Amino acid sequence: MYIEPDMRCKVVQWMYEVGDWLGLGTPTVGKAVYYLDKYLSTLRVLRSAVQFVGTVALVIASKMEFGAAPSLVELNACARNSYRIEDLRKMEIYFLNVLNWQANVLTPHTFTALFLTNVPFDSNVARVYQHSIFFVDLALAAYKFHTFKPSVIGAAAIRCALTHDKTDTLEIGRA
Repeated sequence: MYIEPDMRCKVVQWMYEVGDWLGLGTPTVGKAVYYLDKYLSTLRVLRSAVQFVGTVALVIASKMEFGAAPSLVELNACARNSYRIEDLRKMEIYFLNVLNWQANVLTPHTFTALFLTNVPFDSNVARVYQHSIFFVDLALAAYKFHTFKPSVIGAAAIRCALTHDKTDTLEIGRA
């Protein structure tokens, strides 16, 4: 990664804010963060262009999750109309080429949902999932976690959620 960790953190926080404003779920933003990290680990990006890359990552992730993305006009408005729509379209194709068109990826959000689906919890599974996703989102925003495998982050988030919520104990595997 060629940018400073604090700049990545600011862009990721901005991506979560935009995702919230546009009604994208955190799994969609998490996928966009994965794309951002992949792109940044492949190419040098000027500090002034990191938000542009993050914007395009959100476009691709939302298309992968929903089949349709918020309009480029809406996304550009979130970036204070900093870019030309035509440049966003061109960058989307370039970005996908950098990713070798491998846009269907497993993220910590994916693994968190998968792990919680396959473990027989009691009725508090929804709460554990919400707490786990909170920890996943924290990890994705922090630069020092970007090298961990998504499955490890997902499992660690569940562990943190279970440890954090000691008011209710979850019965695992006691059916």
